[in-house]
Amino acid sequence: MNKNKILVIDDELPVRNFLFKAITSFEYEVTLATNGVEALEIYLKNPFPVIITDLNMPLLNGEELIDKINCLENIPKPTILVLTSEDDIAKVVGIMKKEVFDYLLKPVNTKDLNLKLKNAFKVFELNKVKQLLEKEKELRLQEQLSWIKYKEELKDRDSNKFKNNLILNLKHSLGQAGGFGALVSLTDLIYMSAVQDGENFIISKEIMDLIKENASILKRTLEAMEKISSISDNSANLEKISILDFYNILERTVEENKEIISIKNNTLILSDRKANFATTFINANTHQIKEVLNEIIINACKFSDKNSQIFILCNTKAEFFSFSLLNKPSPEIEILGIPDEYSNLVFEPFYRISKFVDDAYNTLNLGIGLSLVKAVIKKHNGDVRISNIKDFTARSGDTVKVNLEIELPIIE
Repeated sequence: MNKNKILVIDDELPVRNFLFKAITSFEYEVTLATNGVEALEIYLKNPFPVIITDLNMPLLNGEELIDKINCLENIPKPTILVLTSEDDIAKVVGIMKKEVFDYLLKPVNTKDLNLKLKNAFKVFELNKVKQLLEKEKELRLQEQLSWIKYKEELKDRDSNKFKNNLILNLKHSLGQAGGFGALVSLTDLIYMSAVQDGENFIISKEIMDLIKENASILKRTLEAMEKISSISDNSANLEKISILDFYNILERTVEENKEIISIKNNTLILSDRKANFATTFINANTHQIKEVLNEIIINACKFSDKNSQIFILCNTKAEFFSFSLLNKPSPEIEILGIPDEYSNLVFEPFYRISKFVDDAYNTLNLGIGLSLVKAVIKKHNGDVRISNIKDFTARSGDTVKVNLEIELPIIE
């Protein structure tokens, strides 16, 4: 989505020229189209937050264009303003029912235009938040229903079929609800498979191996949750360090993860030191920061495309030191990167977009890592965000990258 950019559609050159000059003078970026067909083609490549469209145009008129845009899914709805003359006011009243935000009378008054554009962007942001909250709510509900369905299936399954399938599936579902769901399944499997021998019971080696594996995962899960709880409940014991100190920790962490980075033949590129790093300071717990850096590097490697580059960019801006990790998500994963509706959910314990990760990484894969990152950064009075961005510098055209950005406050 192009922020602060406006798509203007009108088949009359004088109108387009006037709107272009007026809108650019308000410090917005403008893209022009001469008809609805051209506008729709432009919009589908890169959706715009605000659209200004004439109604009477050849090929595809304004009303038809609005209908087509309103039918699009998985894209935040744009705020639409229509251009009209006084003769078409009655027609505009009907079109306003199609979720059109406002209208502009020709000839357009520049003050009126500026005010309505400011309001249009505010409305777009409010609607976007509302849509994302609805999607997030839907995703949470799906997870809850899946868990309820899972428990019901345990009661209803044919026991023989259940035993045959469960051994094959358990190794891939030990992360269900942090391993606890798998433990329930495993317990049922023991009850059905154990053979009584006097006062003892005999179970197969295969089931015993599953018990050991699940117990190990549960132990590591509880340790990870205890660590998050401890970070949240206790003082972070922050100390003043320079950004150069931070950069050196980052550099060592990258070096220590060379084997992890090489699993998919990824390349990690760290931005250069800047002159002000030695004289700019933050408060940090260096042990916790190292854990965060280790986690986000491993996380990026797990979900990156093979043979792709991973970038870590360090910079100071205003009152914050920021570092971003950008990676190209693997196309083999069912959901590409981190769509907006998942940007908050991925920081919650046990929530994972992708259910399976290469065993070579030897991590829990329970969706706890980013929860730890968020807990640490919050204790540092900072902020962490993750989302998809478009990389227009890619040789093969624009491509999606995942951007994890962390901000830490700079101190005197």
